[in-house]
Amino acid sequence: MTLSESFHAADRHISIADVRTPLVVPAFSSRGFAQVSEIYTEMEPMLYGVCLVSAYDLASCRVPKAVFQEVNVVVLDSGGYEVLWETSGKVPWDGFDYRQFLAGIREHISNLVVVNFDRVGPLEMQITEAMKDFGEVSSVAKDFLVKPDSDHQNVVGVGLLRKHLAELSRFELIGITAEELGNSFMRRCRSIVILRDLLTNAGLATPIHIFGAISPDEVIAYFLCGADVFDGLGWLRWGVRQKRLTVVKEIAAEKPYWSLTDDELQSLVWKKNLRFLFRLQEELRHYASNGNLAELISTFPRAELAAEAAKTAGAEIR
Repeated sequence: MTLSESFHAADRHISIADVRTPLVVPAFSSRGFAQVSEIYTEMEPMLYGVCLVSAYDLASCRVPKAVFQEVNVVVLDSGGYEVLWETSGKVPWDGFDYRQFLAGIREHISNLVVVNFDRVGPLEMQITEAMKDFGEVSSVAKDFLVKPDSDHQNVVGVGLLRKHLAELSRFELIGITAEELGNSFMRRCRSIVILRDLLTNAGLATPIHIFGAISPDEVIAYFLCGADVFDGLGWLRWGVRQKRLTVVKEIAAEKPYWSLTDDELQSLVWKKNLRFLFRLQEELRHYASNGNLAELISTFPRAELAAEAAKTAGAEIR
């Protein structure tokens, strides 16, 4: 074990995609954003080389397939999140449809991190089915999204992954949604620490992807606990104010923005949010390389509280 690996937050690497972490990924989705195509088109020039989109939105032309050429690294989600709330019936969608979609794009992609289809059930089944998903695009980075083992559970039993570390080593990333890590902030932090320890003790430096985590406070805390990749839609719902996310209506009340229309302000906020997320990512990368917590705190003062939470959860911090 190297010095870096003895700490939970570290500079890791997504093999195949040749991407270093930490990685803060702005997500685009039709869920809650019917105009997602227009949003993506407007924001694409501001992207800093990475984004998350769903196969469902691509298949239904809600997001243009040009994303594969316009963005250096595309995290491709299965679309399970979107289809649960789809009421139009425009595009049927399940695991079989997802595999067909992957088979249809396999010749045109080289910059994908692909997430398996969301499936609740025994972990053995999840792994088997995920490998079938990934078999359609075997040359891309495989991001295994772990789900609860039954419909009666709403949290992933991270400790149970211990029995399957050999199988998990076949994936380039291990993912869990933030809400399925635990039912409190501290339990979520603790789950990340446990998972990082399991991987490290097995000799694996596999990056951990936390889905649905994009606010700076949680990103910093989860990063210090050992997570590496973060994504979410919060940057489309909120605005950055004093290095925290706040409601856009509060920003509208500030004097410089009084005369902006709602649409003008929203566009401005999204652009500012992307700049902020890029800075957050780069500061986390800087910390991963030098371990200077005081410097991170000077840039993001609430990193001090995040570090306290991570230490309480059991993380080793430089």
